[in-house]
Amino acid sequence: MVFWKALKAMRTLNGAMDSLADTIEPALAYVRERLVAGRGKTARGDIDFDEVLVALTAVKLYLDIFRPPEYTACNPSEWLQSHGQEIGNERCSILGEATSPATVDSAQAWACVTTLIDNVALYEDAVLVADVFEEEGVPRITLSLDGPGTFPARLLVGGLLPIEYETLCERWTVATRGGKIQRTPSGLELRLKGMREPGPSDEGIEPLAERWAKLYAEVEACIRAQDSSQDLERPLNAAMEVLEDFLGLVDGEIRIEPAAIPATLKEAIAVHAREAAERSVGINEFVEREIPPIAVARRVIVRVWSAIVQHAFRVLPRGGRVSFIVDYDDRARRITVMIEIEGTQCVPRETLYLASIRRGIREVHGGEVEFTGEKNGVLMTLSLPDGVGETLDSWLPGWDRFSGQSRQMLRLLKGGGQMLPEEFLLGGILENELERWLLPLLTEPRVVNIVHDGVANLEGLPDGSPERLDKALNQIKRGKPKKEIVRPPYAGELLWVFREPERSRKALRLDRLDHEALRDLCSGLVQSPVESVRCLRHVARVAEEE
Repeated sequence: MVFWKALKAMRTLNGAMDSLADTIEPALAYVRERLVAGRGKTARGDIDFDEVLVALTAVKLYLDIFRPPEYTACNPSEWLQSHGQEIGNERCSILGEATSPATVDSAQAWACVTTLIDNVALYEDAVLVADVFEEEGVPRITLSLDGPGTFPARLLVGGLLPIEYETLCERWTVATRGGKIQRTPSGLELRLKGMREPGPSDEGIEPLAERWAKLYAEVEACIRAQDSSQDLERPLNAAMEVLEDFLGLVDGEIRIEPAAIPATLKEAIAVHAREAAERSVGINEFVEREIPPIAVARRVIVRVWSAIVQHAFRVLPRGGRVSFIVDYDDRARRITVMIEIEGTQCVPRETLYLASIRRGIREVHGGEVEFTGEKNGVLMTLSLPDGVGETLDSWLPGWDRFSGQSRQMLRLLKGGGQMLPEEFLLGGILENELERWLLPLLTEPRVVNIVHDGVANLEGLPDGSPERLDKALNQIKRGKPKKEIVRPPYAGELLWVFREPERSRKALRLDRLDHEALRDLCSGLVQSPVESVRCLRHVARVAEEE
């Protein structure tokens, strides 16, 4: 029982770690775009690092909220006053009185407090008052609204990265070793200890925090170089190197494997369904036709769809609609996803989520992104190359005329998703396609009549068996051909005796193959072991789409 509880807790933490990494990735992708753009400005020395610092600060706060705590004793009043200058909300005043010491993780607790202060919505001339006092032996901080205002249920850490109010409350409990946040008639009360046991934290955040510290130091070096009119190329390259390492850690192992794009889209939409309903934003997906699975990094693709929804939330302040339209181009071997974001108060603008979308599509998958903003709407078009389809086109031309099941198995085979030996799978595909091609034709009256009138012999086909051929022809004469006779090696002998005259060739659609191709197909079918790929290349020329 203890083992299974520990395993469940480990899986929960791993899932939380992935979620945290996916949350901070858009900010890092945004920093990456700014630094890449800055490389072209090094000679002029006019790179604006302010936005980079804002994004990095948001990442730091987010990591502070979720990392394992490091407790120290502090005076709550002095602690809050010392951070007063960091408060971005100019309509917030700090009051306080001496209290007993509290044991907290100072940086983690401050990340929670500043997130609450920065997100309060103040209307008209309202102000926010932060007051520190002690009651019943417990130090407390009240965030009181003096005038109309509210604390939203969904917050943005550093003004950029989303976190739910309930999640922030849980992390406050961790940061204060048992403290609690509760709503009051005038705002919020933050207790510093004594109500609940702290929840778990993920030790895996530490490497992320280490990368952040290195990256921030490199960005500061860039700023110093620019301020002193020094060459920026070297510090920028150093910052980019650290950033790529940081992003690699955030992405984890990028596994390219077959995935159904509509399924990944539904997965991402489901995560944001509740928030979309709260925001009165309708999200719909439309699939124009059967969309084949393509090889992608599933986690990255789901993150892209999630980033699109988050971008929509930022540009649709009060309701609207997001539509995903998925289509597949057989000739170009590409999946196209068109996204329409519409709302009467839509404000098209750049957000950090666009950087994440561009990185996920262009950098990871070699796709394309187009973005157009207009009044009351945004249109995005993303295209993903079907690399598996392109590989199959070269390896087995005409494969897309096979049955849906065969196409799926071939995609798994070339997409790296199959668990069985390749030749075993190809043998099964060959049998399926021979059966789909030949079995219906062998019951047609014209084929039965040809067999009764007499067919050609096996001359010219090495390894052909007259006994097997007689068995197959007798079944056709009786109008009851079995699946056995359309599989290797029977199929090779049967096809060969229909090679002439022209009437026989057309009856089995063999007129689509020249004499040498037919010989090669039949020889491949009767030999042991069967060369499945060699035979399938010929069968593909004869196959008809479902």
